[in-house]
Amino acid sequence: METIYIDESGYTGHDLLNPHQPIQAVSSLRIDENTAYKLIDQFFPTRKTNELKHIKLSRRKTNHKSLLELQKIILNNYLGITFLSDKRYLLILQFLNDCIEPSYHAQGFNFYRDGHNSALASLIYYTGVAYWGKRNFEELLTFYQRASRYKDDKTLHTLLLKIRFLNVMQNDLSHDVFLLFDESECINEIKKNNFDTDISFSTLIALISHLEKFMAEEYLIIHDTSKNLQKFHKEIEFIINIKKEKSFKITQQTKLTYPLKVKNVVQRDSTSCYGLQLADILVGGAVEFTMAERGLIPKTDYNQEIISLYNDSNCLCLVPSLDFEEQREYQRENQSSEFIDFIAQQKRLQKDKDNTF
Repeated sequence: METIYIDESGYTGHDLLNPHQPIQAVSSLRIDENTAYKLIDQFFPTRKTNELKHIKLSRRKTNHKSLLELQKIILNNYLGITFLSDKRYLLILQFLNDCIEPSYHAQGFNFYRDGHNSALASLIYYTGVAYWGKRNFEELLTFYQRASRYKDDKTLHTLLLKIRFLNVMQNDLSHDVFLLFDESECINEIKKNNFDTDISFSTLIALISHLEKFMAEEYLIIHDTSKNLQKFHKEIEFIINIKKEKSFKITQQTKLTYPLKVKNVVQRDSTSCYGLQLADILVGGAVEFTMAERGLIPKTDYNQEIISLYNDSNCLCLVPSLDFEEQREYQRENQSSEFIDFIAQQKRLQKDKDNTF
């Protein structure tokens, strides 16, 4: 059985509005421990620590050439893949899923058809402040995030009050977004579903969907023992335990078929696992580039060169885009609605099963 090593960066649980960590990233590679050790020994032969961490290595300019070469080899020779997502954009998508889609569904419309939800989320991402004002927009997202997490009457009422206020504002965007909004549908959706604003599942399913295209046989996922990855571990176990045979067209390039080829997930101490150290270097480099692009850290020759190592097959992004035609073509005739319903059903079945024990 082949082995996939994964690592993440930027996980903040339910909080998708953390200004210091706006990006969620996860990277993976296919390699064996012996080869991983040889690569580390080749590029960092004089290391004085048992565990290599990108955040420490990148501080020294003398390490930059080795880091770039190592990432290039991982991406080109060992099925290196990085998935990057804008957490604010994902929060807007979640808001639309919970608060807007149910009303569309009740009226007989497929909200996800040809990427309509993604296009609307992108429009809101870029114009929400201009139309509603910064404070109103931030409060809408904050109140939704709380309501999605706690699902109690107080947080739901606060969210509804904000939506009512925005709904009566005299501008076209408010009218379009809340055109079919139904309060009861929104409340029922948030209360009944088993989801919140934690995006670990969304992140993993995007990465694994891409991985499954390249894996010809069953495989194992290994991740480290950090607290952040405990949530990822549970989500991977959930994905593995789905035994029902079903296929979904996610995008024009991706079809996901259950049961998946990933059959097991285990945790390892990264201080003694070389594959995990390489995964850390890969995800760390990608995050450093995105942080520099957003002005959160200084741009350097090193972090600006990282993006040149990637191509469309090894860099996946879930970020807002105003190229609506491209989005529509990419998600044309997708089965997102059916997939969401399928996962929700599997979550309920798993919850019922857990409650019986």
